[in-house]
Amino acid sequence: MTDTKLVCFCVNAETRLRPDRLTPSLQHHQPRRIIVKSSPFHASSRAWKNHVRSDRQPVEPHHHCRLRRPHHAQKFEAALEPIDILKGQIDMVNLHSHVAAVSDKSPLEKAVKAAKLITASIAEMRVLKATEQKRARIDGPVVVVGNGISSFPAVQKITEAGIKCILSVPETDPDKIIRNLHLSYPGERAHYDRLKTLIKDTLNSKNLTVFESSRLTELVGVTGNYTLTFSHQNGQEEIVNAGAIIAALDAELSPPGPEFGYDGRSVLIQSEMEEHITQNGTPKGQVVFWISDYEYGMPELATLSAKIAWSMAMHMKACSPDTNIMIFHNEKWPFR
Repeated sequence: MTDTKLVCFCVNAETRLRPDRLTPSLQHHQPRRIIVKSSPFHASSRAWKNHVRSDRQPVEPHHHCRLRRPHHAQKFEAALEPIDILKGQIDMVNLHSHVAAVSDKSPLEKAVKAAKLITASIAEMRVLKATEQKRARIDGPVVVVGNGISSFPAVQKITEAGIKCILSVPETDPDKIIRNLHLSYPGERAHYDRLKTLIKDTLNSKNLTVFESSRLTELVGVTGNYTLTFSHQNGQEEIVNAGAIIAALDAELSPPGPEFGYDGRSVLIQSEMEEHITQNGTPKGQVVFWISDYEYGMPELATLSAKIAWSMAMHMKACSPDTNIMIFHNEKWPFR
């Protein structure tokens, strides 16, 4: 690939992400790295074009997309991998959040600010150098740093393969872990017994060393050769060498904003509903589940939310057949 071409995609807030449409353009331009920007103006905006031309930046508004969260870069990485655009070759700055949504300046002033962000990003990428790609040899143990249930199936697979593993988690008591499971994975009550058995079996693995309530204070190295420093509860530090590190971090649910009617009493999030069922039993009367991920701007989570709602609804009907349950979802999401 040549390193002389930079392509910038300038968009407005009305268009949608379509990374699959970028491939033909990128095959033609063969960019070394790609800057994807979400602009407060359409790419054809006169103020934007005039300012970009005055700075003589290599901006080519070929395609439109909507980017508001860093995880969308993964969609580009997946779509562009067939033409050798690898992970790390895509840089993204969200101008909608950094300029349009936080500023009351005129369109021209916003364009000036946006162009400066693009200039800074281009300057940073131009000084980057590609590192040599080579296969890493992993000789040491695998360290799993976790904070909940997700770390245990990861450790189970590793130890079953005969690989030594170090597990660092805040809690190893199966009952306590299951007791708090609804905070990360609501609606999984039917699987609690199986998960408790999984935790116990994993902790009894012969290839496993467990650090409970230890804190990772330092990490240096590269894949195949890491050095980690853990601070234990007794105040002592322990240095371990590892070939690989896995961060097995459970999900964290947070309440929506007041615009969705949330009050923590009659309008709850999934984990709070699970807590209510545990403490007070199945609610009587009318219960409504609202799959609001599309409205909240996170459509990629709608399937998971719907699965949780369905599981909790089935549990409620089994415990209280007279409870009336409705599930609302956005028409864009195919309920199946």
